[in-house]
Amino acid sequence: MTAGRPSGEMGDQANAADMRAAADALAAGAVVVLPQGQNWLGIARARSSADLLALPGVDGDSLGPTAGDGTLLASLLPPCGLRAHKLLNRLLPGPVAIRLGAQGPWIRRPEHPLWQAVADHREPLLTVCGSGPLPISAALTLTIGIDPDDALIIADGQPMQVLRARDPHRLNEAAAVHLLCVCTGNTCRSPLLATLLQQACQQHGLTTVTVDSAGSHAAEGDPISPNSQECLRARGLDGSRHRSRSIDDLELSLYDRIYCMTPGHVAAVLNYGIPDDRVVLVDPEGIPDPFGGPLAAYESCALVLEAASHRIVETL
Repeated sequence: MTAGRPSGEMGDQANAADMRAAADALAAGAVVVLPQGQNWLGIARARSSADLLALPGVDGDSLGPTAGDGTLLASLLPPCGLRAHKLLNRLLPGPVAIRLGAQGPWIRRPEHPLWQAVADHREPLLTVCGSGPLPISAALTLTIGIDPDDALIIADGQPMQVLRARDPHRLNEAAAVHLLCVCTGNTCRSPLLATLLQQACQQHGLTTVTVDSAGSHAAEGDPISPNSQECLRARGLDGSRHRSRSIDDLELSLYDRIYCMTPGHVAAVLNYGIPDDRVVLVDPEGIPDPFGGPLAAYESCALVLEAASHRIVETL
């Protein structure tokens, strides 16, 4: 059975009927096919995976979960890092296939009216890519196709691997993550962590991650403390261009994660209405302020923050 594509108001009504028919077919356990450029995409309930994989021209390696509802789809996925979450939220629904890790499943949620029709279906669906002629063994083939998808792999703590893309710049923008480090005066702890964290991101090839710092009670324009600068210099880093600023002067909602030194800093950030899942205490014990202390106190702080920076990268 093939659904046509009439034009105008009659076409809209026919297309809606086609989508309802496709949703009913999926609910009944049938396979539905969408044209995709020179290839096609097969869709079925998870329990009908054998019928999906039996279609001619199927690439079994492309099998992966999908759902008409984004929340349901998210519940089907394995734990993943911040950048993966951002990519899923920013790029889906859309013409993109995202793989979480080199061996993980392909995740798709095409931009197509079928997804609205199956939004109320609470059972997981599967998609699989196929090549060659549209399979006549499918229960329903829709002529409203989807765009060929970009394909990328993202793994925790690793740079995004783009397999194919019509617009790589768009994917890089979607992968951008903005982090903020917060202490009190923004001259000791937060610039230390920000510099160490930026270095850790670069070491892992995470070039789309930017790191800023600010203080909950910071004056404007103070340089990094001499002892913090000395700790950075000992690690081949330079914080001399840093100038302090207050979280009052930032749009905190633009940051994907905000890393705080103490519970007091967490409370100060949450007071701005930032969702609590974006605000992270760097260490459960808190990071003591070395301000006014000897270089040894700063070095002890730097060691803790250096270890924290590598833990943070693993969550990205």
